[in-house]
Amino acid sequence: MALTNYLVNQILGEHFTTGQYIGLHISDPTTAGLATTELSPTTMPSYARQPVIWTPPLNRAVVNANLLQWLALPAVTVGYLGVWDAATGGNLLAVMECIEPFVISLAGSSIHLPPSTIGVTLGDTPRFTPAPQFS
Repeated sequence: MALTNYLVNQILGEHFTTGQYIGLHISDPTTAGLATTELSPTTMPSYARQPVIWTPPLNRAVVNANLLQWLALPAVTVGYLGVWDAATGGNLLAVMECIEPFVISLAGSSIHLPPSTIGVTLGDTPRFTPAPQFS
């Protein structure tokens, strides 16, 4: 039995709301929500999860409505993004593998993800559309 678009949009609207954050992960945090794969403000003082604003659900998906930026990062390769329900600690809600890892080869560089870059769908793999911008 397939869920209707109406029901899927209702579920997404209830679970992808304000008060959520996008985190950067070096390796797959898996659906078990392994926080140990996330960059750490302890070892990388400039790192913090970024607050995300989701669009209203449409066509079985929500996408980020705001610019997400991680500034002055150390040299690192990020392979996954995670949606968290808290700025620190909390619960991992969704995981998305980057099509191409974000490679920061020069310490002090930044990652910028424009609006409509990250999408969460129900019953499908989360999507990542435009290429990130680095500076």
